[in-house]
Amino acid sequence: KNVTMPMYLTPVVLGFALLLLVATSALDWNHSKDVEEGPLRAGELRPWSLTGIVALTSYRFYTGFLSSTWMPYLLAMEGANLTEDSQALFMGGAKLIYGMSILMNPMFGLVSDQVATVSRWSGRRLFVLAGVGTCGLGIYGCLVAAQLRSLPWYMVATVLWMVGEAMADVTTETLVPELLPRSQYEVSSAIRALQFLVGGLAGYIALVVFRDAPYVWLYYAYLIVMFLCAFLTLCSIQAGDIEAISQRRRPSPRGELHPQQSSGFWSLVARAYYVPANYRGGFPRACLSIFVFSLGSAPMFFLLLMVRDIVGVEEPRAVQTHFGCISMLFFIMAAISSILGAATATKATTAGDGDAVGGERQPPHEAAPAAGDDAGSAGDRAPGLAEVEGDGDSPSRAVEDRATVASRWRLMVLSTVAFGLVCAVIPTVGLMSTETQRLVAFYFVGGALGFSFGAVYQRFQECTWSLIPPHAEIANAMGFCGMCKLAGVGIGNFLVGIILDRSSGTVGGHGHETKYSLSGYWAMCAFCTVAVLSAAALCQTIPRIILTNRKETHVA
Repeated sequence: KNVTMPMYLTPVVLGFALLLLVATSALDWNHSKDVEEGPLRAGELRPWSLTGIVALTSYRFYTGFLSSTWMPYLLAMEGANLTEDSQALFMGGAKLIYGMSILMNPMFGLVSDQVATVSRWSGRRLFVLAGVGTCGLGIYGCLVAAQLRSLPWYMVATVLWMVGEAMADVTTETLVPELLPRSQYEVSSAIRALQFLVGGLAGYIALVVFRDAPYVWLYYAYLIVMFLCAFLTLCSIQAGDIEAISQRRRPSPRGELHPQQSSGFWSLVARAYYVPANYRGGFPRACLSIFVFSLGSAPMFFLLLMVRDIVGVEEPRAVQTHFGCISMLFFIMAAISSILGAATATKATTAGDGDAVGGERQPPHEAAPAAGDDAGSAGDRAPGLAEVEGDGDSPSRAVEDRATVASRWRLMVLSTVAFGLVCAVIPTVGLMSTETQRLVAFYFVGGALGFSFGAVYQRFQECTWSLIPPHAEIANAMGFCGMCKLAGVGIGNFLVGIILDRSSGTVGGHGHETKYSLSGYWAMCAFCTVAVLSAAALCQTIPRIILTNRKETHVA
């Protein structure tokens, strides 16, 4: 009765929460972002306060909370509850659903871009509301299916949940590059990374605090955190912001649309997937790189199983405790790495760099001939800028110097290589003779994994924003990048699940549970190391692409 009563009341609470979010979206709240810096020039965005940026990016806290508890813990527990003897395969299948749902990100982003040009209210806010509502129904469906021990319905509810996540994620990923001036990209990137990492840390702390409670409490926690973060995000989106964006992206004076905006489903599909995959200046290569890197990120999501199988901790409560502590250490080290990366990053020469030079992104209909032309100025948001004159009607553009481009991507490559090397070291922990030695070593490995991941995560966000062409459909471009990243996570985890499942065996002790041999983890980490180092090799080619495209653009 204590478990089922909240489950019965959840739909009612969901309904009232959605009504509150709708009311929040229909009102314009006080601007928490007003920073008095004098009059603005045409096409320039007003800087936001730190409070406003934190509110705008608050949904990343929920994303971090979900990532730290759903993949590595909740799926493991539900796998044991629903399948018993195919835990790793169940986890891989659920993560594959997660990754494949992100395939709709570019489509959702493009539709959001188009709707935003029609109505100042319905564009971004609608997709946040629709995504959160769909997530809520999916979470509730998973809760009910878990209570009924119905594997098919759990997978169906997971599909609904992950589609909602895709809709909300593509919008929240778009808000920073769309609403903030380029001079604040660096600080907003650091805040977004910290929001995600602090959310993950909060999730692991909650797992330790509630380690004796039935794990179904997580479903209710997801609903509460998601609605609170969505509320803050919706409060921070102002009608004036959306109206200004709509004016910058209005149709041409002749009233005609871009040729690629013609009606038809397949035309929409081509715009959503083909166009961002063919931007010039390095954006497609960066998306391929993050896809390959994500294939090798699986060790982060199998920490619980590695504590049990590699370290050799057998008592379930001890496994959960060490899993929570190692995971917290992972996120603490990742947060430290992100803070250090932001603190040591090169600052812009003036506060207005990138905004005073080059203006804001132009309407898509003006970009038809050169969706990637301005990718050659991919660094026009970063330090080390030089001004390049336009052709009369076009504004001047800011271009990064060669040293700035090379330095940014060199650090990205080094961070990626470091993560790959840590992945290669993980199975060596199992070679140690005593459990205490293995446990201490695994704590060190977990911290190193977190530190290297934090460096990659923080740097990749800034690098991606620097490669988005000025004329691009922002939500579509960010959705395409997010699709590559999260599809890689899903496919990589699915492949790793198959690898581990091939090395499984049933042992006695605590409920005759299925465990995986050390050889399976050697194969897993070898696969992940090769993937991550391949991603580093791809990143190393991007500066050359940027500079080559810049020369071709100047010659043209």
